[in-house]
Amino acid sequence: MRRFPGRFPNEIEEGLDWFRFLRAVETEHIERVEDRREMHVKGEIKSTDLLPSEWEAIIEHDELLLEIKGE
Repeated sequence: MRRFPGRFPNEIEEGLDWFRFLRAVETEHIERVEDRREMHVKGEIKSTDLLPSEWEAIIEHDELLLEIKGE
């Protein structure tokens, strides 16, 4: 409901393209993971500031990028 302030559930459900919405949510997650990774690389945040789940996501993203690059 935080994504749709002031809206009732029935208003949200009517006409919402759920697949597009879920892709947008996943894109937000990817951007958040990459932002946290970049902040760590730049030294803006410490390793200890990242949650274990964030580290798992960062490692997963790094592995995907290596796979795409063929390394």
